[in-house]
Amino acid sequence: MSRARLLLALGGALLGLLLAEFALSWFGPQPDAPGSGQAPDGGDDPPPGIYAPDELLLYRLVPDRRRTFQHRPENGGGTVEIVIDPQGFRGAGVDLDGPGPRVLVLGDSFVAAEYTPEPLTFVARLEAALRAGRSGAAAAAGDPLVVLNAGVNGYGPDQCLLRLEQELPRVRPELVVLVLFAGNDYGDLLRNRIFGLDADGRLVRQDYHLSAGVLRDWRQAEADGPQSDFNLLAAWRRLESAVVEPNPPSAEDFVDRALRSANKTYRAAVLQADTEVNDLGLDHYDADVAIEPDGRPAAHKRALMEQVLLAVRDACRAGGARLLLVVVPSPIDACDDYPLRVDPARWPGYERERLGGLLAEMAARATIPCLDLLPAFRAEGACHLYLRGGDQHWNEAGQELGARLAAEAIVQEGLL
Repeated sequence: MSRARLLLALGGALLGLLLAEFALSWFGPQPDAPGSGQAPDGGDDPPPGIYAPDELLLYRLVPDRRRTFQHRPENGGGTVEIVIDPQGFRGAGVDLDGPGPRVLVLGDSFVAAEYTPEPLTFVARLEAALRAGRSGAAAAAGDPLVVLNAGVNGYGPDQCLLRLEQELPRVRPELVVLVLFAGNDYGDLLRNRIFGLDADGRLVRQDYHLSAGVLRDWRQAEADGPQSDFNLLAAWRRLESAVVEPNPPSAEDFVDRALRSANKTYRAAVLQADTEVNDLGLDHYDADVAIEPDGRPAAHKRALMEQVLLAVRDACRAGGARLLLVVVPSPIDACDDYPLRVDPARWPGYERERLGGLLAEMAARATIPCLDLLPAFRAEGACHLYLRGGDQHWNEAGQELGARLAAEAIVQEGLL
């Protein structure tokens, strides 16, 4: 499908939103080009996409699907094959009825890591590190530890909570690792409209639903071509690459855009109580929380995040699983020379530690073991741990360091 037809399919309103928002925090690296996939039977037609709309989760991974991912030149080029197993996890598949302790890892694209070969992902490296520390007796007993990748591109902590509730009785994990990206996971909670707060500040499930326009655009994108992952998520990422990349926001004005977007979303989701989901790709930097933590939008996000974390903790306890929270910092906060940055002279309320630090404080109040990776990343120089070209995801080096530190925290906390 031509770029012009794609723009037409998504509509002028969506285009305007993407122009304003996607430059702030890219949803994901450049996906593969149309027609680059191969059919499972070796034919010429590539497989359908790996995502599908879902009434509960908004969208989900489709089992037994695969696609290829093409890196941008600044990240070395090359392709990565993404395989979704019959159980709906990234990887080759695992027997959920087999013996052995299981670790369930939940999160967004930092966990799914479609830009990284599966053996080099955070999840695979965590499994290797934990296995290396296991006793010979456990291995001899035929009781191999398995770490499951339940990450999904774009998921917020709210979607992770719902996925956790689905997977607990099926997977029966001994440990759940929830990976949060400090850069935008607060805002995801308002974007998704899944949960709100009642008059007493308690978490309530809302009557949320995908808008007719989102569903129409999704079906149209799939109907226009069966290319690998050519659904609405891929279409949004293509559109982002087509119209935003040539004119990225400057280091001076990206904060203003993020603050405007945060205020707009707060008005719609909270003040107007709009529970219709019109955008699955809005992932801007949580500048309001980083700069104005006591403002009304940021305060609401913080309160909502804390209640979601409490619900995750309670779900794990009810399911007999321990819980570890891992917080991945944004390169905006972790790096000293990242292209997008917050100028402390202009924004004196900014603290680079705040986004992750608030999550660590919430975890401490909820007695959830927490690993905030910001200090370790900064000690390592940070920027070499992320992809290039404005992509805020961690690279293979960042995932290796995160996995090693997470494995150490699991051992120190006695979580396995």
